[in-house]
Amino acid sequence: MDEDRYLQLRKEIFIICSIYAAVCEVVSLFILGFDKGFLMGLIAGVAIMLVNLELLKRIVVLYVNTKRLGLVVVLYLLRLCIYAGVAYLCYMISINGLLAYAIGVFGIVIGALISYKKEAV
Repeated sequence: MDEDRYLQLRKEIFIICSIYAAVCEVVSLFILGFDKGFLMGLIAGVAIMLVNLELLKRIVVLYVNTKRLGLVVVLYLLRLCIYAGVAYLCYMISINGLLAYAIGVFGIVIGALISYKKEAV
């Protein structure tokens, strides 16, 4: 995938994730009322997955250019630590924050599936 196509897909995924997060927040207003912890967790989940998408792209480019598998594995473990750290921070806010973080993380999957489905059709 060339750089232009990646940037276009990233933009589409960002828009879809933002819409997904807004819909989830509106639905949560009816279920939980306004919960600052839920909102913060949702924003954190979407944001960390978009950051992860960029890190993944950089790691793939690094591996293709250098063929240094050890460094790629270390960077993968670093990405997992970032997920875990943000999940822990969301948990410290509230259990609803952790749930919203998981919902936000799932948003990138929905965004990618919709983008790729659109591309395939």
